[in-house]
Amino acid sequence: MTEVLTVKEVKEAEARAAAYGLTEDVLIENAAAALKEAVLSLTEPQDRICVLCGGGNNGADGLSLARMLFLADRKAEIVRTGARQGAASEARYKACVELGVPEQRAQDFEPNEYALVVDAMLGTGCDRPLEGELREIVLRLNESDVFTLAVDIPSGLNADTGETELAVIANETLTFSFAKVGHIVGTGRNY
Repeated sequence: MTEVLTVKEVKEAEARAAAYGLTEDVLIENAAAALKEAVLSLTEPQDRICVLCGGGNNGADGLSLARMLFLADRKAEIVRTGARQGAASEARYKACVELGVPEQRAQDFEPNEYALVVDAMLGTGCDRPLEGELREIVLRLNESDVFTLAVDIPSGLNADTGETELAVIANETLTFSFAKVGHIVGTGRNY
């Protein structure tokens, strides 16, 4: 039987992990390493890959992934969404800039230009409808034919209820440690 957690239980598990020395940075880098293996298995060396990165820890996972793919000589690019950037995300963005990871402006994002798009915009903390630029990106992504890999949970999907007004329709979702309730209840399984 698969263990399924609520958002509150995920936060409690992460706090316990931190008490044992598995800091937020360790968890982000471990998530990115797992994502890298998934992306490598889904793409060819010549494929263009876009990593859509929000400002929270989900975005930090994506930025670490983009850095790792770039260092593995893959054609990875980033698109940052949202105005507010957390410390973990900002530090990883600076590393991407220093390495020269290509960045595309959100308004110029065309999903069908890529072989694979990684959705690392919003994570388990999303509990409100998508608005503005983020909403436009999700609409463009959902209307495209590109293969989409969601990080932890598709952006826009409530991780506790599985409900949404609009969310990324992912071909695959790579979640960490445990499945979330929203993956299997409500309309979550359709995303």
